[in-house]
Amino acid sequence: YLRGFTAAGFSQDTWKPLDTEILAENEELLYWLNTNGYNPQMQFEQAISLTEKNEETKEKSLKKVTIQNLNACSEYMYVPYSLSSEECLTAENISPDGLAADGNRMYTYSVIPEGIGEIGKILKKLKNSDDKEVEEYRQAENAYRQFVYKYYLDISEETMTQMTPYWEMISSSENKDKMTTAQAQNYARAFLEECFPEHGEGSELELPLETVEDSSYQYATVAVLTLRYYGIPARYAEGYIITEEMADGMDKNGSLQLDESCSGAWAEVY
Repeated sequence: YLRGFTAAGFSQDTWKPLDTEILAENEELLYWLNTNGYNPQMQFEQAISLTEKNEETKEKSLKKVTIQNLNACSEYMYVPYSLSSEECLTAENISPDGLAADGNRMYTYSVIPEGIGEIGKILKKLKNSDDKEVEEYRQAENAYRQFVYKYYLDISEETMTQMTPYWEMISSSENKDKMTTAQAQNYARAFLEECFPEHGEGSELELPLETVEDSSYQYATVAVLTLRYYGIPARYAEGYIITEEMADGMDKNGSLQLDESCSGAWAEVY
């Protein structure tokens, strides 16, 4: 995934970034996180570096990726979903969601392509470690978590009016404020499977973004809103997607050219 835009709020039919006033209100928190080496975009990579002390192993797992923006929108950098660069975010350019482009149209990053399979092991190490650096990481993670739960559960009144009757069709007998995390996840998944089944046609619901019906943009929007409704922080992201099939057989220094057929949207879940 080359993520170019991570939105915060959905209004009418458009996702928009967090308001600058909100960022200003949280400037001290975000600045503190940044100056203490905690970057929300690199949480997993930081966790790996803290729990995997074998430098040789880490080096083997890192891959360099260079992205040249030929003619896509330059307002945002298009960066790999997994980042491992210490220079992604500077205290002078604070944003919890995206990297604003600085005019440079070529970017190089290190990524951990197979790190996703290690999440369970890494989380266990983080939880049980008494290492000072890990304790500092947990403190920063907790501070950022409070920020996420404050701003990534928002649903506009208009959308609540439009969608609540459909959400209640799935979980009408349950008080969503008293659900366990597992129950909330199950209801969210059940609703999305009802709207976007793997096979056959989905329910005829008046879902947001009718102009992009049956596309990844509509799915990501409904997914994020549904997760938020059930108390699970989530945000909308869009960018370009490189599939395993596209990458298969590439030379070490080969390149892929992506066009609008590779563009899409997805949900990021906290």
